[in-house]
Amino acid sequence: EYENTFVNARGERRVITWRAAPVIGPDGQVESIVAGGIDITDRQLLEEEKEREREFLNAIANEAPSLLCLIDATGRVEPNATNKAFEAALEYAPADTGGHLFWERYVDPGDAEEVRALLQAAIAGEQIGEHDHRWVTSTGRLLTVAWTCTPLPRVDERTVFLISGVDVTERKRR
Repeated sequence: EYENTFVNARGERRVITWRAAPVIGPDGQVESIVAGGIDITDRQLLEEEKEREREFLNAIANEAPSLLCLIDATGRVEPNATNKAFEAALEYAPADTGGHLFWERYVDPGDAEEVRALLQAAIAGEQIGEHDHRWVTSTGRLLTVAWTCTPLPRVDERTVFLISGVDVTERKRR
């Protein structure tokens, strides 16, 4: 199977995917090759459009001032699923944020059990509203974060949840 891109007589770019198979004669030798192609231009254009939309939405999420991260149905932070604000506030490099249970790595041990229970309730389908808890940075500094957890629409076989938080440490201090 292979693809070719052509420009037709009207100057339009067309993408054709091809399949070929040998025709075997009675003597076991290849007598000919049968090939068929189908125009997949519209499908490819749709895929390119969806990729541009994904890049656009990623740019919005990445530049948002809210602390954003995605967790799976076990409470584990997805790889490459935190935004710049989350990484900056919690003092982690982007590559170091995924793969950990949220409440074990990012929540102060004194609040971890309550956060775990709230996240498990959200994962089970309950609306948990906004809560304030202490989150801990990679250097051990404590932040007070007002946060929520929301299920996201499925885009593949996974169910993911968005944790969205705002650092309210200074507001609480005052």
